[in-house]
Amino acid sequence: MGTTGYVVAGVLPEIVGDVGISVTYVARVIIMFAVGMIVDTPTMAILTLRLACQRASGLALVVFAIGHASSQSVRVSRSSSAPGC
Repeated sequence: MGTTGYVVAGVLPEIVGDVGISVTYVARVIIMFAVGMIVDTPTMAILTLRLACQRASGLALVVFAIGHASSQSVRVSRSSSAPGC
């Protein structure tokens, strides 16, 4: 989990070329992801401290699945202009 931002940053030129958006926009998305990891990880640890391990794992899985499902509903159109382009 801690290295995912670096992996995306390493393939940044390919992402920009494939999707057709600016490097600045993709870099901002990577930064938002990293900040979210910094804030969300300790927050979730504190919130689930009193839960049993199975229950906390199940809750994390549900939150993860909801995040992926909601991200699938967002579509970036190549014809529309993304912020920072």
